[in-house]
Amino acid sequence: MKGSQAVSDIAASVPSRDSYDVVVIGGGIGGLSCAALLAREGAKVLVVEQNPFPGGYCTSFQRNGFTFDAAISSLSCCSRSGWIGELVCSLQLDREIEFIPLSPIKELIFPDFRFSLCAPCGQYEEELKRRFPAEAIGIERVIGALEGIFRELKSMPPLFDPESRRGFASQYPYFTQYRSVTLGQLLDEHLHDDRLKGLLCGHCMYLGVPSSRASLISVGGMLMGYLQDGAYQAKGGVQRLPDILSQGLKRWGGQILFSRRAIQIRTQGNRVTGVGLEDGQEVKAGAVVAAMDARQTFSRLLEGDGLVSGQRRRIEAMRPSISYFLVYLGVDLPLEEMGVCHHIDCFSTFDIESIFRTQMAGEFGEEATSLGIAIPTLVDPELAPKGSHVVILSCLTPYGGRTHWAGAREGVAHFLIQGAEKVIPGLSRHIRVQETCTPVTLERYTSNFEGAAFGWEQSPDQVGPRRLAPRTSIENLYLAGHWTCPGGGVASAVVSGRMAAQEVLRSGSPRKG
Repeated sequence: MKGSQAVSDIAASVPSRDSYDVVVIGGGIGGLSCAALLAREGAKVLVVEQNPFPGGYCTSFQRNGFTFDAAISSLSCCSRSGWIGELVCSLQLDREIEFIPLSPIKELIFPDFRFSLCAPCGQYEEELKRRFPAEAIGIERVIGALEGIFRELKSMPPLFDPESRRGFASQYPYFTQYRSVTLGQLLDEHLHDDRLKGLLCGHCMYLGVPSSRASLISVGGMLMGYLQDGAYQAKGGVQRLPDILSQGLKRWGGQILFSRRAIQIRTQGNRVTGVGLEDGQEVKAGAVVAAMDARQTFSRLLEGDGLVSGQRRRIEAMRPSISYFLVYLGVDLPLEEMGVCHHIDCFSTFDIESIFRTQMAGEFGEEATSLGIAIPTLVDPELAPKGSHVVILSCLTPYGGRTHWAGAREGVAHFLIQGAEKVIPGLSRHIRVQETCTPVTLERYTSNFEGAAFGWEQSPDQVGPRRLAPRTSIENLYLAGHWTCPGGGVASAVVSGRMAAQEVLRSGSPRKG
């Protein structure tokens, strides 16, 4: 993994000041969103990023003329009314990036069954009814619940505590009714056909958790984000999103330190005073936003600080999400002539629970497996040399550790390529570039615990307000990113950055100047 060099002109070897209104630790989408919004409001902001490029999981890298997106295959909520699109427009960056709509969103392939997922939601619902006419009433109820959840999520103000807000239940009835419900429970209540249930449960691959544990709130936010707003690719690669946010931050007067690691959040009494960098430099701050792995924030950066002992115990009891194994291929096949979709999810069985059991155990077998295939060059040909294509294979897998992957890496890559060859005949004979990425790779580049793809597991007891809040028990210390509310995913990370920025502004933490 290696990010774009397009933002090298905004890198700085040392901070331009010894004191900032806000220091943001982590240059992923949550941290960049927060920092850019604060800078727009006039705060003096510094972002400290351990890598020489921004983006976290939203990064791209190049090999022999091929551009690969490291971990994100598509985006939702990119229209002007979507969470990502709204952010880009509010920062006056909408002319700096092009989001390419994907139609269909993707194709799901099961044994003897194919289904194209298309927006808008009404078209999706009608196609489900056409394929499963006996389940029409149940389909209406399931889609109605997901639509209601998404509608309420979009209308909720970013800052309030739904646990204590008076009148919350009557104002947000879907959220209240389904906040502790899993997708599996909803489907079992309204549907009977196992194939239909498997088709709907297949979307859980984008949450990293099986339907029996997948929060219905998370499913509603993720799936309806695509169905109501559509799916998109960032033209030129997903790196374009953090690149323009970084450029926008500089335009509003902010600064980023690349290739620098924060090693301590300094406190005095119950108040944040600044950040210590790995070279021994101290940066004073009126507020600090930790947009990074929550475990490291409270175990390493606040090591020994008794003020957060309660929050540290809570974090130790929470469950991180699963990770991914990825294979990046540059191929010289004419895929545009072969009738394949730009994004494909392949399943060996309709029993999605068995697939999760197998893959979460770190096992790979044809009887119970899923495989993601992304071919971004079908909609953005400039990502590869003429006559060639980018193919990215992905599979959910547990961490495993460095020793495990040293021996298993090559075999797993071969297994995934063989699986993809069932959809793309001749694939293995036309590979010109091949790279692999394990959970250990993801952990090394992003510092997310064990390469967790979505922060915490997205189960009912760990989503929304039951996730970490943007405000902490230490005065002027805030959190952003996918370990915090509302949850995993790029659009949710944007929301988390906005929530943290608004908390900082509401508290009056920035000293402005």
